[in-house]
This record gives sequence, C-alpha cells and structure tokens, in this order.
Amino acid sequence: MLIKEKVECLTLNSLLKKYGVKKIDFLQIDAESYDYYILKQIPFNEIKPSMIMYEYINMTKRQEKYIASYLTKKGYSIIKLHIDCFAYLNENL
Repeated sequence: MLIKEKVECLTLNSLLKKYGVKKIDFLQIDAESYDYYILKQIPFNEIKPSMIMYEYINMTKRQEKYIASYLTKKGYSIIKLHIDCFAYLNENL
C-alpha cells in the first residue's frame, strides 16, 4: 500500500542556521539519490566539515565526477569505497 504524506523540508543551510551549527567534524549523507544535491548546498564559506561520507552509487557518472572535482577544489581528498565516498580535508592545502 502506498501512503502519501507531506513532510517539512529544509535546505542544508536552513537546517544549520535553525540549530546554530557552527562546526561539523563528520557529515554523513545518505539521502537515497539526493546526495549530489545536498553536497552542492554545503555553505563552504561558512562551515567546512572535516570529513564527509556520501553515497555515490546512485549518482550519474557526470554527477560523480562533478562532486569529486568540486570537493577537491574545496581542499578535500577523496577515497572511493564500495558504494560510498569518504572525503577529508587535506591538511597540506
């Protein structure tokens, strides 16, 4: 049986502001095909997580390459795992 239900949604930036988050050590994203869109919302000029784990398996190849390049330009190194990627701030940059 399919149940239709409205849920309140927030952008990542709105969520961070709502709860006054100033620092993130580890950001885990598992949003069933929306990881790409959430990663693009991270306000790196305001907050820069030390580590990010996200699921790339549901991304298109273009999205996967874009996010890898995007995070690398933001100072992250990326380790590709089975279905996830682990991005961590590269201290040498």
